[in-house]
Amino acid sequence: MDGEHHEEIMALNTQIQMMRQQTNEQLGRGKEVFDTVIAGGKLQSTNKEHYLIEYYSVLRYEQYALWMSEYKDLTARLLTYLILQDMGKSDTEIQDILSITYSSLRSIKTRLKAHLRLS
Repeated sequence: MDGEHHEEIMALNTQIQMMRQQTNEQLGRGKEVFDTVIAGGKLQSTNKEHYLIEYYSVLRYEQYALWMSEYKDLTARLLTYLILQDMGKSDTEIQDILSITYSSLRSIKTRLKAHLRLS
């Protein structure tokens, strides 16, 4: 039985290793972005927002799960706003980190309210 499925087992083990490596790389990038934000740096690309979201979903998984249950269909920008807010960033700091205007920030808040699940 063992020899019969040896090649399939080896292929699956290789896939598992590749997935672990990709996950570790993504989380590593997310940690770098997180540290940059903590240090006052800016998020200058949507890729960095996605890395931050992936990292934060692991770092603060309970909070992330709560957001997923409270809100429906959140965009990366709305999730990023929630993360920055959860990190204790002020609206002014969030504007600077995201390189957006006050009216854009207001729009994000309005859209976030619209995404709340009505109980």
